[in-house]
Amino acid sequence: LCLVELDCFEEFREALGEQGYDAVFKGRPGKQDGCGIFWRRERFLAAAAPSSLTYAEPANDRIALAQPLRHLATDRAVLVVSTHLHWDQEAGHQVAEARELLSFAGQCEAAAGEAFAGSTVVAGDLNTTPGSEAYALLRESLLDAAGPYPTGAFTSLKPDVYYYARPRPSSKPAVHGGQGQAAWEEWHWQAGRKEVIDYIMFDAAALDLEEAVKLSR
Repeated sequence: LCLVELDCFEEFREALGEQGYDAVFKGRPGKQDGCGIFWRRERFLAAAAPSSLTYAEPANDRIALAQPLRHLATDRAVLVVSTHLHWDQEAGHQVAEARELLSFAGQCEAAAGEAFAGSTVVAGDLNTTPGSEAYALLRESLLDAAGPYPTGAFTSLKPDVYYYARPRPSSKPAVHGGQGQAAWEEWHWQAGRKEVIDYIMFDAAALDLEEAVKLSR
């Protein structure tokens, strides 16, 4: 199990620990949430200490967590990576993060030993859609366990919402007695959407897909 935006790891570790899971966690810099990886101890054994990455762009914001595991029944190796890329698809940070992610996975495989070559599984919220540049970059090295995606498929469903917040800073002239626009709180409208942004990807060099992930429509 790979969880992101996990802000109550101890509670999850206790509850899932009673169900036979071991776990690791890495928090985001200066935040309460982070990435967690959980595995059944009767099936997998931690083969080495976990490793983590803080993406360079944007600085000190998003992370990846990697845990080398061994399947007890077969002794096969697998490197599990949990990650959450930047939310703003228009800013394009996901492309730089995808490059870092692939490099990080390769470094973790090498550090874990020869048996881990080509054994990476990446699971998480990549905040990028199929067909995007970041998605295409990842697909050069990894297979998508759910694609190709039929019309209407989604992993993230957000309804239409009104929300009350301080608007982002802008270059508009100061208003309301000399205060800039960013100083005023107001209602905002955000249209809902359904999209594919969450993925399980894997390296076919050492791993085979038995059954594709089925998404809601």
